[in-house]
Amino acid sequence: MNSVEINVGFEIREIIERYLYSFDSRNVDLLSSCFTDDADGKFFSGDPNEIVLKGRRMIADYFLNSPSPRASNHTLCNMHLRINGETAEADAFGTTHRVSMEGEVFVRGLRYKSGLILTNEGWRISNFIHTVLWQHNALAVVPHIPTSGRYSSGTADPT
Repeated sequence: MNSVEINVGFEIREIIERYLYSFDSRNVDLLSSCFTDDADGKFFSGDPNEIVLKGRRMIADYFLNSPSPRASNHTLCNMHLRINGETAEADAFGTTHRVSMEGEVFVRGLRYKSGLILTNEGWRISNFIHTVLWQHNALAVVPHIPTSGRYSSGTADPT
């Protein structure tokens, strides 16, 4: 792999990371900027029906107007790239933690298969398949943040 291929790989990874970040930050304009105008995609959430999306605005609106989690955090785990001049294919795995408004935590394993093209603005996703591979649920726990010292709950230091 030469330095140009390495740089292209970083640029493509940045688009995939921007896609994940914009979802977590609920930024519709940033999410929309990840896609070509005529992008299309399929989303599989575990339901037997797929959701088909056409166009960058429809894609962004779907993800950001679907029932909003109280919080979410997507992490890109690993990715395989195939670069062919001004087109590329990315096959990535990731995880997400989503906390519902009711306090339930959904931990999901995800797969993102994306076709990308090099545009005047840089690399953009032109098509994708977003698949939920697995999920487990748990109840959210309110975090305890000590106000001072190593332990501030009034209990003795166990060490």
